[in-house]
Amino acid sequence: MMRVLWFTNIPMPAVDRRTGRSTAGSGHWMSQLLLALRSVPELELGVATAYPSLPDLQFDEDGVEYFVVGQGRLASHFGCSRSDLLACRDVVERFDPDLVHVHGSERFFGLLRARGLIDRPTVVSLQGLLSANARDFYGALSPADRVAAHRITEVLTGRGLCWERRAFRQGASREAEVLDGADAVLGRTDWDREQAAAIAPRTPWHRVGEVLRPEFAAARWSLARCRRGRVVVTNAGQPRRGLETLLEAASVIARRHPGLEIEVAGGVSARSGYGRLLRRRIDRLAFSGRVRLLGFQDAPSLARLLAGAHAYVMPSFAENSSNSLCEAQTVGVPCVAAAAGGTPSLVDDGRTGLLYPAGDPVALAEQVTRVLSDDLLATRLGSAGRGEALLRHARRRVVGELLSAYRSILGHGAEGDGVMQGMEMPA
Repeated sequence: MMRVLWFTNIPMPAVDRRTGRSTAGSGHWMSQLLLALRSVPELELGVATAYPSLPDLQFDEDGVEYFVVGQGRLASHFGCSRSDLLACRDVVERFDPDLVHVHGSERFFGLLRARGLIDRPTVVSLQGLLSANARDFYGALSPADRVAAHRITEVLTGRGLCWERRAFRQGASREAEVLDGADAVLGRTDWDREQAAAIAPRTPWHRVGEVLRPEFAAARWSLARCRRGRVVVTNAGQPRRGLETLLEAASVIARRHPGLEIEVAGGVSARSGYGRLLRRRIDRLAFSGRVRLLGFQDAPSLARLLAGAHAYVMPSFAENSSNSLCEAQTVGVPCVAAAAGGTPSLVDDGRTGLLYPAGDPVALAEQVTRVLSDDLLATRLGSAGRGEALLRHARRRVVGELLSAYRSILGHGAEGDGVMQGMEMPA
């Protein structure tokens, strides 16, 4: 029997159901992995989080024990108090795990081990890295754009891009402490392995993939059913996501493909300074009526959107292993992506997608034009990308990688005695 306590940076769906909170638009890789692990015999799971505006909670659902450390309504998502740390330490003591698994280096949970508040082996999964996101936060925005992207009320009330970047920069130093104090790090790309080694060279790294939502594997792109000339982006929200680069490239693409359409999923608020700047930039395009900002979309809607596109673009300046890109590959839509961060570990340029230098609109336009103009290339890229993604994100494979990492961290060989022996992976 093995007991593992997770700390997640957002509440899981069971907590959302219990509290009436709307399910977040991210974190699905954690909830999908949790579903897969529930069928592993001899594995007992607890899941904890601390989150603003939620009460303290402890309950069981479907064999998983959940803990919530409530935080004040105005608490910073990235920040924490001494009382938050002590409350999380108490959760560890109550659950009494063999291993603590912290999902993400962005929040404070890894400090429990780094500062000696708990004595349980602790592993940290890398999602994004705050240091890289802070460095590339403004993407293609010029200094003048950065000023124009702020409303006066945002500056006065501590909101907007400058404050978001400030939180990233402050969190980066804590992230280094978290990684240096962990017993191991889990990652997915060559880039995050290199970054982790630079930040915490003494901390071992293990490759463990992610499980995607089933809607994307169930969908299937085909050239015959897509809307020709439609390009889709599904991860907009901040300038580091690179939407400005695509908008600049779009004018070049439209000269060869006058019917070009761009559909953008993601959180771009119409009331924020950045959202208004983005909409003004769209309004200046000759084909602005064919650029649509769709807001957050659920999994079925995203799968339909991807299956109906002619090409998917991921123009980010900072990514580790973009789940948006992986979802698009799983559907089988031809993908064009910026060669930033860990993306080259996901896209074999020319075989499973096309890469271009991040921030280069001319190169992006060329790669998108290749897909829109060459049916054989589009079909080949989509098919190869889907095949690779289905293998990479297969539940049995990911669960096997995770259990192997747990075994290694706890010092149990594959054939040895101990808590891992006899565990079976779900089909």
